[in-house]
Amino acid sequence: MNNKIKELAELAHYISLMEFRGFRNGRLYQDIFTEKFAELVIKECVEVVSDYNDGHYMGIVIEQHFGIDKDE
Repeated sequence: MNNKIKELAELAHYISLMEFRGFRNGRLYQDIFTEKFAELVIKECVEVVSDYNDGHYMGIVIEQHFGIDKDE
């Protein structure tokens, strides 16, 4: 696994633990982690795409496709 994936997984783990402990809203840790990890990977892809010519538009399309709010 490359370092960027490990970094995103660790961040997703931390966020998931905080949400799981803080809200205990009936969601399982694994469900929260899966959602957060996917969001982080998608946001990273959007960031990479946005660095290319006209990539900003493609980043918006990707975010909209997955229902990701860039400001979250």
